[in-house]
Amino acid sequence: MFEACNTYWTKADVAVQNAFVADGTFNSTITASVARFFDDSSENAYIKITTVGSGVVKFPLLEETLCDDDSYKTVLVGTVIPLN
Repeated sequence: MFEACNTYWTKADVAVQNAFVADGTFNSTITASVARFFDDSSENAYIKITTVGSGVVKFPLLEETLCDDDSYKTVLVGTVIPLN
């Protein structure tokens, strides 16, 4: 279980920015965790999922326009809380 985690990058020296990665089956709960993507990065993902299990993402905080991978929506419960 991950709750109120904060992931951020300070510059775009990392081409791939993933807040969470589930290499196996995703069975975790991620609640109200922040992902602050750097605007110039080319690949941003809130979560990279190999296989969906019983895991859920609840009320993620992120700027959806900067998120290049929307696979988090397959396990989303609630709504995305936008960052300004």
